[in-house]
Amino acid sequence: MLFGLIGLVVNILFAFAVLHEADKRRRQKIQGLGSPGLWFFATLLGGPLMALIFWLIHCSSLNPDIAKKSNTVQAKMTEPLTVREQLYEEGLIYYGKTLDEGQVEEYLGLK
Repeated sequence: MLFGLIGLVVNILFAFAVLHEADKRRRQKIQGLGSPGLWFFATLLGGPLMALIFWLIHCSSLNPDIAKKSNTVQAKMTEPLTVREQLYEEGLIYYGKTLDEGQVEEYLGLK
């Protein structure tokens, strides 16, 4: 009886953790399968195995969105960004418009 109660509590905890993560990913518009509610009930019934399946589909590099972000982060870590790339990422260079030399120096704190 005690093990059944512990199993029920574990399933409930995993289900709420999956619900939270699935909702966060839905708000971030990360590609996935099913709705947060569907994953909640599946994990409530299936327990840690369903939580593992959720993680493989949504959080691991098997998900194309995650793999793309991982490759981008890895590329950034291996090669330092040029000043132009930094300014582009900050949104200071856009639609072909660039900052003049004085604005770049001010941005970099050289002025």
